[in-house]
Order: sequence, then structure tokens, then C-alpha cells
Amino acid sequence: MKTKQELEKQLENYLIKTSNHVFLIEGGFYYKVLPLHSEGNLYYITLIMGKDNVTMNVKQAIPERDYQYYGNDSANVVKSRLFPEYYKTKSIPNFKRIRKLIDEITPKIKFDNKSNEELVGNIRGRLIELESVK
Repeated sequence: MKTKQELEKQLENYLIKTSNHVFLIEGGFYYKVLPLHSEGNLYYITLIMGKDNVTMNVKQAIPERDYQYYGNDSANVVKSRLFPEYYKTKSIPNFKRIRKLIDEITPKIKFDNKSNEELVGNIRGRLIELESVK
């Protein structure tokens, strides 16, 4: 069985590749995945934006309990959580306006979802910049 560190490295590579893309979810929402590290742990942020709604979730990539339960399949479980079958997604070019927004918000992201409410409000106020691209 792979160690937790080996699985996290595998998942980190996947998250980095995924973060190079923006996805369009059926219904006109942008979907962005970002990897982040804190205190030696790998986290991922999912950001769904569109139609005056913004949802941001911060999760530890492979919590200890998931590693113990899923073992070598832990990375695949995270991948299926990121892109469940009911999300009809399409990769689109990572356009300049969204890259700029992501670069500005990434240093402000907290690892507690409640602490990100102000940041989510800030993003919601800037959605008009992204909507004009469609």
C-alpha cells in the first residue's frame, strides 16, 4: 500500500494539472480547483461562480480517516468528489480575467470556510467582470 505522502504527491500533481483549467458547468457556472498547502497538509479549494452566486469550499485533500478507509483509492475518491458524474463540465481556456481574479484571491483564502465569507462576497461583486466574457 502506498504511503499517505505518496498519495498526496500523486493527488497534488493531479490538482496542479486541474488548476491550469477553468471548467464550465452546465447552467453557465465557472468551476475552478486550486491546490494549497498549510502546515504540511495539502488542501484543495473548489470555487463555483456565476449568476450572482459564488461557492467556495476548502477541504483537506486526504484526511487521515479517508486514508485509513480508502487506502490506495484515496486519490480516486478525491477526483470523483471534484468532478461528480452529475456535474456536466467542459474545460475552457483559462482566460486572463479569471487568472487575475484567482491570483488576487489566492493569498487571502483561509483554511476555514466560515472565514472566507467576506472573500466570497468580494468575488460575487466582481462576477460582472467574468460575465462579460461569455
